[in-house]
Amino acid sequence: MSTFFEQREVLRPEEVSTRERIFERDGVLRWLGSSVIGRAKIGVTLQTIVNVQSQAHRTKASVRLQSLDLEKLLRVYQDEDYVLWYSDSTRLALIALKDGASGATQLKAWSQALMVAHKLIKDDATSAKLSENATLMQLSATLRELSTNWADTLAALKVAGWAFDTANLETTSSTRIRFRSNFD
Repeated sequence: MSTFFEQREVLRPEEVSTRERIFERDGVLRWLGSSVIGRAKIGVTLQTIVNVQSQAHRTKASVRLQSLDLEKLLRVYQDEDYVLWYSDSTRLALIALKDGASGATQLKAWSQALMVAHKLIKDDATSAKLSENATLMQLSATLRELSTNWADTLAALKVAGWAFDTANLETTSSTRIRFRSNFD
C-alpha cells in the first residue's frame, strides 16, 4: 500500500510476493520496504486499546492512569467498521473490528495504521510523546485522507488482481465489537 500512497502505483500480487520477507514478524509495518516503522494488531478488543493508552501515561516514579476518552475515539470512527488507536511511544497500532467488518474494511484499517506510522516517523513526531488530542487529530486527518479516494483505491487494487472479499489480515480469530451509536 505504501507504494500506492507514495507513487500512485498499484503493485500486482506477484510483484509484492517478490518483495515480501519470509517469516516476517506478524504485524510489521514497513514503508516502501524500508526498515520497520511500527507494528499493528488487528482484531483487538476495545479494552486492549484503553489499556495500552493508559500504560503510555505511566512514569517510573508513579503510576498516573489516564483513561482514553473513548467517546471521542468512537466519534472519529462512527461511520467505519473499525476503530484504530496508535501509540506513538510504542509505535503500535491497535485495530478493533466492528461486527460485520469485511476484508476491504480490514485493508482500510491496516492502510490507515501504515499511513499514521509513516506520517509520525516522517514528521519526527515520535520523539516527543503526542497528547491524546494530538493523536485523535492525527487519526481523524489520516482517516479523512484515506477515505477521500478509498473507492478508487479498491477499484485500482481489484484491477491489479487483488482480492479482498476474504479477510486475510487476521492471522488468529479475534473479537468483534457491536454497539449502538447515539452521536447525533
